[in-house]
Amino acid sequence: MEVDECRDWRELAVFMKEAYSAAGPGALGFAGASDAIIEELSSEEAIRKILKRERVYLAKEGGKVVGFASWRVVTGDLTELSGVIVLEGYKGRGIGSALIERALSDAKRAGYAKMGVKTEEWNAPAIAFYKRWGFAPIRPVEEDAGKERIKCLYLERQLG
Repeated sequence: MEVDECRDWRELAVFMKEAYSAAGPGALGFAGASDAIIEELSSEEAIRKILKRERVYLAKEGGKVVGFASWRVVTGDLTELSGVIVLEGYKGRGIGSALIERALSDAKRAGYAKMGVKTEEWNAPAIAFYKRWGFAPIRPVEEDAGKERIKCLYLERQLG
């Protein structure tokens, strides 16, 4: 398995559609998503915007994209992990860990001091995953997800 920065918007588009299709509406990490929202988020225009403002990584096995992670600068020395997604059939193989390790390492190397992440407050597996990586719960937050607001938990960790 290899983790590299995303250079081709099409690879991310195909991955996003496949990950959503396999997980299904209402799956952990996809709260508030719909076919229409995923179609919009995986458009060339939307992904090119993401690639301009975020560091995006793809995990590949045998040339197939099986995982995704991205982070962005929020303010000053604070970054935010925008998401970590692994295809359903590839979970439990260390792919999410490899992606988060790369994101943390690159943000630290770039001189940032902290990284935060938001996940659904009921997403116990994701919260446990982030805690294993040193993220501590800070506060509840709400996020817009299409036409609804999702209750999330904001976690944060030091990069130093």
